[in-house]
Amino acid sequence: MLKPNILFIVWDAARLDVACSAAPNLRKLAKENLWFENAIAPAGTSLPSHVSMVTGVLPHCHGTFKQTHKISSMPLLTDLGDAGYTRYGVSANGFASAKYGFDHGFDAFYNTQGVTVYPDGLDVHGYAGTVREEGNDELQANDIGYLRLLRTVVKHERPVKSAINVAAAGLSQLVGQYSIFSRIPHRRFSRYNEFMYDPKKNTKWLTRLFEKTEDENEPFFLFTNYMDPHHPYAPPERFQQEFSGRTFRYKELDQIAEDTHPFEFIDRYGPRISPPEETLDTVRTLYTGEVRTADEHLGRLLKSLERHNLRDETVIVVTADHGENLGEVNEMGERRMGHVCSASDAHLRVPLVIAHPELEGRRVETPVSTKDLKRLFTDAINQLLETDGRNIGPLKPSDGIVASEVPATGTDILEQRYPDLQELLRRHLSVVYTQEWKVVLGSNESEWAWREGEEQPIEEAPDRLVNRCYEHLDRLEQIDRTEQELSKADVSHLEALGYI
Repeated sequence: MLKPNILFIVWDAARLDVACSAAPNLRKLAKENLWFENAIAPAGTSLPSHVSMVTGVLPHCHGTFKQTHKISSMPLLTDLGDAGYTRYGVSANGFASAKYGFDHGFDAFYNTQGVTVYPDGLDVHGYAGTVREEGNDELQANDIGYLRLLRTVVKHERPVKSAINVAAAGLSQLVGQYSIFSRIPHRRFSRYNEFMYDPKKNTKWLTRLFEKTEDENEPFFLFTNYMDPHHPYAPPERFQQEFSGRTFRYKELDQIAEDTHPFEFIDRYGPRISPPEETLDTVRTLYTGEVRTADEHLGRLLKSLERHNLRDETVIVVTADHGENLGEVNEMGERRMGHVCSASDAHLRVPLVIAHPELEGRRVETPVSTKDLKRLFTDAINQLLETDGRNIGPLKPSDGIVASEVPATGTDILEQRYPDLQELLRRHLSVVYTQEWKVVLGSNESEWAWREGEEQPIEEAPDRLVNRCYEHLDRLEQIDRTEQELSKADVSHLEALGYI
């Protein structure tokens, strides 16, 4: 059997229940192919989860989960290259980007982040990462950095587009440093860069790549990250109207983003202090509209594959790097917004669909980890197709245990801003799932267990599950002791994503 193309689509921060209810293209794809009802993200945030999906191991093994960490290797891309695949990346996620080394191993990689105006111009985000690796934390006006940047722009094959990207990035830095700019009522002046994100950039580049590869002999691997479900929530007006019953002005959306900033939310509310129901309802309907937006673009990609005669020879995988909390009190009795400091099912259970004409429509109830997609892509994709999807190979855990981790998100800056959250910010969480059990242990000695959805004393949980959690926690804490300081550029990036 010839090697199939692989289209790997990640919807950032897409929780399972909303993906099931608000994504008709995904539902149709799932009905006709493999739908995994219990897919678990390997980590609770973008950087460690994406690294797990390209390495096939959990964060305590690859060690890349802090904002100061860089990706040291991309085994998935190396293995696919050795197997003859041409590898493309189109990503709107700041962690799945050149700045963190995620572009290594791709034959071509396009950054479509909100601040990036032209993906085929200079990737300023990646350029900044390169400069930092060379020991220059910030480019000052009186050093050679700007001259080097100017030369890079002039020598780029798209110098005008590169110059516009640099100008947009510079404006973003100014907005981050001087709050007065945030008074300007335009998305470009929000502290959240993702207000400038446009999924059309992803879809445009993916469609171009389909056209480019239509007549090529080598199979392609195409990774893409759509940021629509990620905070801040600002779907197109037609989906605002459909799900919220009204449309919102930019300043309203910006205020909602401020009110639902993940750490501000935790600091302000708890399980006994409820946010205004109107705010929660608005957030949930806007989030639903964002998931529908990602789904709409999935539909466009499927049509484009058909138009370029690629659908029959392409395996399509749709999943998420993690889910999202939307202000509810979770099963641990904690109220959360976004995807920080949580091990809830809303946070860790994600959609997973694998589609190809050779596969039969089937629901898979076995818990699986999306980190094992790496081995599926490199070792077992043909086996999956030849058995009509009955043999899911490395996706089925040999011991029945699927693990996930939520490494501590604390930094000195966060702890200074939220002193009452210090213990929470330093807490690592280790999670294991089986078909019967879920166990969560925290590095602050917190512990929970559920059997078939009913909470149980931790003493009732099987020893092998509890011990597995302890092993993973110990490794996470060892790695955490080697932490580096955040640079000013890191801080600016994290503020733009709403993490600080």
